[in-house]
Parts: sequence; structure tokens; C-alpha cells
Amino acid sequence: MTGSRKKVVIAVIVIGAVVAAGIIGFFQLRDMAMTGVTEVPDTIALRKTNLESKVTASGNFSSLDPVSVGSNMLGGEVEYVMVEEGDRVYAGDVLARLKTSDIERNIADMRSAISDLSRGDRQKLEAAQRAVDDAQAQYDSDNYWTQRDINDAQTALSNAQKALSDANTAMADYLAVNTPAGTVDPAEVATLQKAIDAAQAAADGAQGALDQAKRMRESTLRAGSSRITEAQAQLDALRGVDSARQSRSQLDALSEELENSSVLSPITGVITRVLTEVGQSAMGTMFLIEDTESLQITAQVAEFDIIKIAEGMEAHVRSNATGSTDYSGMVFFVAPVASDLNGNFEVHILLTSGVGQLKPGMTATVEIVTAARQDIFAVPIDAVLTKPDGSRAIFAFENDTQREIPVQTGMETDFYIEIISDELREGMLIVSDPMGRNVRVMSGGPMVIGGPAGGQAVGGGPIRSEGTVTYVAD
Repeated sequence: MTGSRKKVVIAVIVIGAVVAAGIIGFFQLRDMAMTGVTEVPDTIALRKTNLESKVTASGNFSSLDPVSVGSNMLGGEVEYVMVEEGDRVYAGDVLARLKTSDIERNIADMRSAISDLSRGDRQKLEAAQRAVDDAQAQYDSDNYWTQRDINDAQTALSNAQKALSDANTAMADYLAVNTPAGTVDPAEVATLQKAIDAAQAAADGAQGALDQAKRMRESTLRAGSSRITEAQAQLDALRGVDSARQSRSQLDALSEELENSSVLSPITGVITRVLTEVGQSAMGTMFLIEDTESLQITAQVAEFDIIKIAEGMEAHVRSNATGSTDYSGMVFFVAPVASDLNGNFEVHILLTSGVGQLKPGMTATVEIVTAARQDIFAVPIDAVLTKPDGSRAIFAFENDTQREIPVQTGMETDFYIEIISDELREGMLIVSDPMGRNVRVMSGGPMVIGGPAGGQAVGGGPIRSEGTVTYVAD
């Protein structure tokens, strides 16, 4: 027999033994329930509680948006550094100042040059600017009045066209009535035709007036636009040789450079790195600032747990540095791909409670709540028996007798399972380990359930033993 076949046979034997033990145990418990027991089994008092299914991960605290701060005055020499690492700063605070003596001297020289400009140059510029303004004003006026002339001509044309339509209608109505009756009066027809001819002539004249108004507008505006262009060209030519304008432009640049000599904090936070010192050139990042009031945890979650986690889930957070202090968080990012070859995925948890004594860089333990049930009956998993037909049951200890209660099961954690039945009552005693997997009945003294303590029942204190009854405290 090969090694693989031996393993299969051994596995089958083990599975058969476990199934047989379960069936035998069930029938033994049934017989005990029917005949009564002489020894008191270990029990728990049934209480309503809350269950949470959690994924545990570890990581480090960091600020949400660390900010790198540099100077817009590239190449300037650092004259003062106003902060140290660990200092708290507010948006707009001065972090450093650059040397400005050369800039201030150049500004003073430029202002003196501007004040010495000849009055004649300024007068020429002012006259050229007035010419541009006048040309623009004339253009705006011509634009208004020529458009008004067009509007009036369009109104006159509409009135003439309506009069022509009315004359044609009058002729048609007269002929429609008198022609069949043979009462058509030639004189009347002639009068109506004269009215039609006059209306047609008026309409033709109105159309001609409208066309003329449009041509006049186009010609007038073209001339006005040329005057503006010419006046603007003259103004630009004067500005091209205007030393005052050039000096003002240079003065503006120097003033902006002077403003940039102060390196300001863009946010409120804590200085975590100072990367410059007095005498150095202001290049690249000079300071790192972190908002320590808004922290996140970057945790690594194994691949078999990541499918349980989604954005928006709540999390319980603790840090070794702060001991038993509990913090609250919320998942706001789940990486779509693994972050390493071991299949770990990066998860970001936003701290939603106060940060307290937490600081960026501290380690964190995170319990992400993937499912939760409130105010339910739950017992240790060993208290629920699976029967041969697949149904499930617990055993209540009443009047020195074990009574079977069929139950439905719901949410399950590592240690506890939700049970559902109309027969369940607050405070009733439930056999904690009917199969005897973790408990032996002993005579006298307190008894404690074996296996991991505490489990994952939440909403109260830890499990405690009182005599032979174990309670899940509220």
C-alpha cells in the first residue's frame, strides 16, 4: 500500500471515529435526559448579549496628509529658522525667513527711478490712453445707434408687410363675395388694387431702408474698430519705451519676491522634520508638517481575511503605548492588490475618536468588525450539539434533569454561537459542554470551562464561574 493510500485510509478511520463518537454521545445524552442524572454538569446561565465577528491586524499610526513645505524664493539664503521639531504650528505661521537685504535695496532704487520719470512722458501716455478710451466710447455709441436704426427699419418693414397683407386680403374677400353674385364693381376693384400697389411700394421702401441701415452699421463699426486699433497701437508704442512701466513691472516682481521671503505653514499641525538651517540655500523641502489630530492606521491583512473587509466597517483600536485605552475607527481604504509576496493587503483605518496620547509612528492593534449581532442569546460553541440528522440542540438543566431544546443557530465567532428558539428564557441553565469535550464533572469546589477564556462575546465583563454555574456577565 502506497503512502498516499495509507493517508486516505487513516483519514477515513479518524473521520468515522469522530462521527461515531458524536452519535454515541448524542444517544448517551438523550438517555441521560430521559432517565435523569446523578451528577450536576457544568452549566452557564443564559443571558442576552452582543456578538462581533472580527479580523485582527496590526499596523502603525500616521497622519492623514503629511505636508512638505518649501520656499517659492528659490535660491534665497535662510536667515532665520523659527521652529523646531515637535513644535505645534497654525496655518499662516512663519516657519523661516530668507535674507532680504539685497531685495529691499533694489526695491528702494526702483521706487526712486519711477519718481524721477519726466512729466512729459507721463502726459504722452495719458493722452494716448484718452485716445483709446475716446475711440472705444465712440465705437460703443455707434454700435448702439446703428443697431437702433436697424431695429426701427425692421419695425417699419413689418408694418408695411402687414399693410400689404391686409390689402391683398381685402381684395380677395371682395372678389369672393361679389364674383359669384355677378356684382363686381370695376371701380371698387381698381381702388383695392391701388391700395395693394401702395402697400407693396411701402414694403419695398422699408426693405431698402433696412438694407441701407445694415450697410451703414457695418461701415461705421468698421471705421470705429480701426480707430481703436490705431489708438491702441500708439499707446502700446509709448508703453514700449516707457521706463516707468518697465520699472513698475520690475518693482512688482521684487515685491512678490519679498513676500516669498517668509516661509509659511499651509496647515495646522506639528513640525515633524526640519530639513534646513541658517545659511543654507532655500531649496527643496524645508519642513515636514503632520496633522496629529487626524490619524490613520495602515494595517496589513492576510489574504484569507481580506475578503471579509469592506470600506465603512467599524474597528476597535488599541496601542501598546496607551495600554488598555480603547479607540474607535472606520475602514476607509482596502487595497485592490496585495502589498507583498505573502499575500498581505493594505487596509487604512481612520481614527474616528479623539487621538488622546496617540502619536504618528506608534504601533496599533486593530479589530475590524466584519459582522455584529445585538441583544441575542449566545452560548459557547461546545454547548451546541449537532444531531445525527443534522439538526442542532442544546440541553437545559432543570430540576436536576437535562432537557433537550431544539435550536436554530445564527452568527458564529471563534468561541460563541447565536442560538434561536421560542423555548429560550433569560437565566435558564444551559449545559456548557454536553459532549464532555472540555469539562469533567468533579465533586465539590468551583468549576471553570477549559479552553480560551473570554471568547468574543461583547457587551459586558469576562466569563466567571460561581459554583458549578458559569455566567456570561452583562
